[in-house]
Amino acid sequence: MWHRSSWRTSRHVRVCRASLLQLTAVGRTLHQRFPNPASLELRLSPPARREPYGGGGAGGGSAGPSAGAEAEWCGSTAVMSYFLSELGVATSVTALSLQGWQELGARDLHHVAASYPRLRRLHLAGLPYNNYLAGSSLESLGRASPPWLREVVVDTQLVLEPQAALESLARLPRLASLDLTGVPLLPSLELPLSRLGSLTRLALTFEHKHAHSEQQLLGLTALTGLRHLAVDFMQLGTGSNLWSAGWLLSHVLSHLTGLTTLRMPRSFLYDKSHPYFLLSLGALTGLVDLALGSVILSHET
Repeated sequence: MWHRSSWRTSRHVRVCRASLLQLTAVGRTLHQRFPNPASLELRLSPPARREPYGGGGAGGGSAGPSAGAEAEWCGSTAVMSYFLSELGVATSVTALSLQGWQELGARDLHHVAASYPRLRRLHLAGLPYNNYLAGSSLESLGRASPPWLREVVVDTQLVLEPQAALESLARLPRLASLDLTGVPLLPSLELPLSRLGSLTRLALTFEHKHAHSEQQLLGLTALTGLRHLAVDFMQLGTGSNLWSAGWLLSHVLSHLTGLTTLRMPRSFLYDKSHPYFLLSLGALTGLVDLALGSVILSHET
């Protein structure tokens, strides 16, 4: 489907995979049809799944004619690149959302930066059965360095080279808000967090938590301009639904005295293991929004 908010202004345009082929037909680019959009959402939904002939049971027979269509779609980098090349240039676009573009490459994001020179917000998201993005695809953003880009949201699992992705994002001169989901955190990985000094808002959701994950976040102490920080892990790997944030609070977060929002919804604090965590929280004098999973206090406290 496609949608625009007004026939005259076309300020907010939402386009799916099928309708984009129609809208760019007869030699017209998308922005010739919608000349001055402020925001653009491209959703590349895969074909709907269909049951095999015969009901799909053990004796269900052979698959229908659509069998393999989704697999073909998932590898269709040519289709994706065609979409980007057919969009045209629009200096009015300030917000762009690409959903389901798992084959997004460095060349494609470089094209985005060139096509939307006033882009302020970039949102990359996955879809069911199509929920990952190569970290290397973000490298071109740092090289192209869109001068207006202030917010990047990656709401899909990052695979491969998260370090290169973060280093590239650190080159964006005006980046103020960064939201990354599903970041791999290997024990040997060094996250260049200290280079993201322009950020005022940071949300990180890591794929797995291991024994020394918190130590890998020491670079956060350099981000003195942060006002909003969120940290979480997709898989804790401890048999528990919560993780201990005592070390992180005492050694890292207590240095971020400008924080007004701290969100660690699946963490806990326990005074027996980290007896001074209340003092560390007290150092965050500007904090007005705090989200924790649990706080455990002994009778002595």
